[in-house]
Amino acid sequence: MGLSQEGLGERLGVSRQAIYKWESDASLPEIDKLITLSKIFSLPVGWLLGVEQAGR
Repeated sequence: MGLSQEGLGERLGVSRQAIYKWESDASLPEIDKLITLSKIFSLPVGWLLGVEQAGR
């Protein structure tokens, strides 16, 4: 989608550092952020958490 950490952070209302922590498994997003991420990327929340396949 061509989103940078900063761009995604802006869409979610979080810092670029928060996105980095999620990507590096140092922390997990709050549930409302997971829901928004699932909508942005058209993926199930379970896939984002690693417990479900994307079905693609």
